Amino acid sequence: MKNVIFIISTLQECDVFFSFAAGLKDKNKRLKITTFIDDPICFEQLKKNKSLFYGYKKIGSLIGRIRKKKIFQKFYNFFWILKSVLILTKIKSPVLLSSDFQNIYRITFQLFSKKKGQSIILMPHSLLWHYQYKEFKKRVSNYKFFKKNLWHKIFNLKPSGYIYYNKKQFAYAKILKKGYEFETKQMCCSGLGSETNFYINFFDKEYKKYQTKLSFLKKNDRRKKIFSIICASHGPFLLKQDSQQRILKEILTEIIKCDKNSIILIRMHPKDNNKNSSILKIIEELKIKKNIIITNLHPQILARFSNRIIFYARTNVMTDVFRTKMIDCSEYKKEDLYKNNQKSPGNFGYGVIYLNPRKKNFKERFRKILVNDNFFLNKKIYKEEKEFIKNNKFNYQKVEDFFKTNIL
Repeated sequence: MKNVIFIISTLQECDVFFSFAAGLKDKNKRLKITTFIDDPICFEQLKKNKSLFYGYKKIGSLIGRIRKKKIFQKFYNFFWILKSVLILTKIKSPVLLSSDFQNIYRITFQLFSKKKGQSIILMPHSLLWHYQYKEFKKRVSNYKFFKKNLWHKIFNLKPSGYIYYNKKQFAYAKILKKGYEFETKQMCCSGLGSETNFYINFFDKEYKKYQTKLSFLKKNDRRKKIFSIICASHGPFLLKQDSQQRILKEILTEIIKCDKNSIILIRMHPKDNNKNSSILKIIEELKIKKNIIITNLHPQILARFSNRIIFYARTNVMTDVFRTKMIDCSEYKKEDLYKNNQKSPGNFGYGVIYLNPRKKNFKERFRKILVNDNFFLNKKIYKEEKEFIKNNKFNYQKVEDFFKTNIL
């Protein structure tokens, strides 16, 4: 394996694919990686996430499609794909990796690499909780994932395999296997690229770089508590439509009550970037602007200097970041809580302590766990995380053999 090409269209894919790329680079330093971002909005979001943007440049070449004025966009798109094809024709035996191959850019890439390469589907999610799996199964159980369009029919461009990242994704991978009409040999579990030396060392260096850049990490501020809040987009898994807004307001209020000089870093969801954001309105209403810093820092960096990482809606960050003190205050539906013994659905044991915001003692317990590290000395808090990491080591040789087996 010498050449790998990622084709990406969402920031979530950027995050997940980077950890997979890090796993490959960890064992094969000579591997040439080229990344195409074929969605302009995604490319803009990636540039704001400076560490991840730099990470893609560090592992190889990065080519992004830029957003232009409407009148020029179609002309620009044509020349962008032309440039991309010229780059592609110079790459020998490429492995194309993407979450799907349905749009015109990916079909073009497949056409120009069919005789000398292959296309593989990559899982766009890092982890699926049990209750998420149930939701996905209901949504896609009878869905035909690969729909042949005219070009696929003419040139037989069906992807040759599927890669997922950990054993907890196996049940979902089986649904995909049926939807893509794959054989068993066309499915591969790679393991966790985020647990390789390349990935960990990269974010350690990024953290040290920011230690000298960020004002709140200077010596005179180091005694202050730093809390990071990770925002999410709304999903059907929460109890009520306004669950996120209400719980965020309670979290911010209790943090200030607990420590009025604390620094609160808020990492907004990439899609929530407008001036009418409900998050910004809550900050304005509570009059705590002096405590708040809106940040685009990568969660792996936030985890390295935060006293706590706090959630009020489920995100993949809960199980992307390990060995960290995290609090989940999501207002889950009753059936999800009941099935998980009143613990957070599927994430208890990953360094996450769940607090049900509907309990009478929620505020009191939240303030205690916010500042008292003893709560995280309980081995059960990290039990599932340790088992998860142990059972999902990244296996470079397995991935390389998989690519060889599934050449088009």
